[in-house]
Formats: sequence, structure tokens, C-alpha cells
Amino acid sequence: NFIMDYILLTIVKITLKCETSILRRVLGAAIGAVGICILIVVSLSSNLLQFIISYFFLSILMVIATYKPKSLQMALKGVVILYLATFLLGGLINSLYYHSMFGYYMHELINGRLFNGLSTNIITLLVALGIIGMTVLVKTISKIYRRDVSFFDTDLIFQDKTISLTGLLDTGNNLFDPIYGKPVIIIEYSSLKGLLSCEQEKYIEALITNDKYNLKIDSKDIDNININMIPFQSIGKKKGLLPAITINKLVIKKDDEKISNEKVLTAIWNGQLSRENKYQLILHRDLI
Repeated sequence: NFIMDYILLTIVKITLKCETSILRRVLGAAIGAVGICILIVVSLSSNLLQFIISYFFLSILMVIATYKPKSLQMALKGVVILYLATFLLGGLINSLYYHSMFGYYMHELINGRLFNGLSTNIITLLVALGIIGMTVLVKTISKIYRRDVSFFDTDLIFQDKTISLTGLLDTGNNLFDPIYGKPVIIIEYSSLKGLLSCEQEKYIEALITNDKYNLKIDSKDIDNININMIPFQSIGKKKGLLPAITINKLVIKKDDEKISNEKVLTAIWNGQLSRENKYQLILHRDLI
């Protein structure tokens, strides 16, 4: 049960493109496995209550523990995908059970006859092969995930300053300048500060917080920054506007190659893009 829950939570991660560690998936799978064991040992008098706890309450707990969703909508979406993955994986296992030798071996294992007559060395070898098989499966799933999501070292140059950040290339970033159609990257405001003067920093903070007093700052630094407002919509949130500046150059380091882009429109996110601080910048596929 634990292994199946771990596989299912990994499938949900790939589908939703959620950022979560192996440890959190192990925690989520453990909650599901231990919860089912407790329900088996402590048999509830009400079948309806047992059904609700098994198929709703435990699933919600698993999703919350694994992904820490920011909203109820995201949590419910995770639960729905978890159910769909369970249904599909259950169908696959059911087919293997009834149409291959897998069913026979599972039946023998449940009845305690599978390892009868086998030496300790053979059992140890089988366990080792099982662990290797699970490792290969998890790595294969991770490779599929990385096809859509990749990390790159980047350099951002603005006026006379340069900062180095880790950028995430996510195929889900479809942000474009609505007027000129230029691709837009997204940067954390805390990371962008390294490129700004004090006056520019105050002005952008005023834009983000809608501070009308500081928006009236008169300075040559402000004239040089050229602010644009970019419409955006993220999952589970309403449409909004992000302030954006045009940096002089973006350099993306891909293997042994350096990809340079001039005058890149850079939207500013007032918050953390990655919970674990794995990246500070979301790249656009058209820039690579």
C-alpha cells in the first residue's frame, strides 16, 4: 500500500507540475498506508463513516502533506487527479492479475506460500531486485517529468549591474507582452533588487503595493527604468497585472552553450517562486 501510494503521489506531482521533495512524498504515502492499517484494525461500526475516512479524508491529508496546496481548489484538484491515477493504475494491475502470472504470484504471496522452499539467499536476491526495480521506475518517472521542466544557470544584466540566478524553464509559461508579442520571463522581486538603484527599488515597491505617494518620485533613475504592466493569470488566482522592466541582456547557460537574449521583458513577482528556493526566475521557452 505504501509503495502504491508513493507511485500515485509521484504521478500527481508530474501531472500538476507541483514542487515537492521525495521526503514529502514518502510522508504522504506513509499517511495513506498507516491510515488504512488503522481502519482495518479499528473496524468502524458505520460503513459510511469508514468510506468517507478512507476515500476522502485520507486522500486530502495525503495531498496536503505532500504538496502543501495554497488553496482548497488546488487541494481538491490534487485529490481528483489522485483518484484518476488510482483508477488507471488499478485497471492496469487488475489486467496483470487476471491475464498474466502476476495474479498467481500475488495469490501465493497473500497465502504465505510464495517463498516456501526458497533459501535465504534467493529471498534476499528477490528483495534486492524489487528495490532495484522500484528505483528504476522512480527514475524513469523523474526523467519524464524533467522533459517539461529544466533548471538553468543564468546571468541578468541591467544597466551596469549583473546578477546570477537559477532559472526554471517551464513549458507552462505562456506569458507574452500583449502589445509587441515579446516573451516575458518572471523574476522574484527580492532577487531583482541586486540590479536596481535605491530610487528604482522604491518606485517598483510603490507599484507593487500601490503606494501612490512614492509613485510621484522624480528621478533620472526612474526615467531610465521604463515600466510596463503585463496581464497574467496563475492557477487558482484571478487575473492581474505584473510590473515589468526591460533588462539589457539575459544569458542562459545550457550545457556548454551560452544563449544570449537582448532587451528581455522581465515581470516582477512580489513573493517566492519556489518554496524550496530552487529557482528565482521562470524562463520562457521562446528564449532557449
